Amino acid sequence: MASKHEKSRSKHKLLIPAWLLKIDHLIEAIAFPVAGLLLLCLAPYITDYAGWLVGGAMLVFGLLMMGHAIYHKEYASLDTHNSAIALTLVICAVVVLLQHDHESCITLLGIAWGVFGIYFGVEDLTELLHNITHRKKWLLLGIETVATLVLSVLLLMHPVSHFTVHVRILGVELIVASLHKTHFRHQQLQAEEV
Repeated sequence: MASKHEKSRSKHKLLIPAWLLKIDHLIEAIAFPVAGLLLLCLAPYITDYAGWLVGGAMLVFGLLMMGHAIYHKEYASLDTHNSAIALTLVICAVVVLLQHDHESCITLLGIAWGVFGIYFGVEDLTELLHNITHRKKWLLLGIETVATLVLSVLLLMHPVSHFTVHVRILGVELIVASLHKTHFRHQQLQAEEV
């Protein structure tokens, strides 16, 4: 039987330890809205340090994911989704962090962001098709899927010129995601009390 923490994992089913989930909940409730506001207001300035900020975050998150995947012996099965994403994050982070030229760094981040966006957009697309064929709610997921795929393609086509706009979009996304997840978590707690 699945634990409460396993049920609250994201739809991408990434392996996340329980202690990290508690930190994740705190980050979603407090840090995401604050970071979102900073990204909205200071996007041009943040873009100047994006290589270090995003590259460092990708490296830390990738290493945490890889450590957790190894701890849970993901390599013992053919389902190595977490290890693949973790290694991709680590490799992209190292390449970004080794860049000395700001424009090259932004180009690499834009391309990586675009590719990851397409990957997760296609995952959403398969979920969308499933929901449509099984007569489940799909409209909001459809809007999110189309927006993710369109923005990711634009970022791949023009990684430098659209980067600051995407930083601002990320700010809005962090704020909306925080509000949505906090509301969803509140509904879950109310349902458990009944």
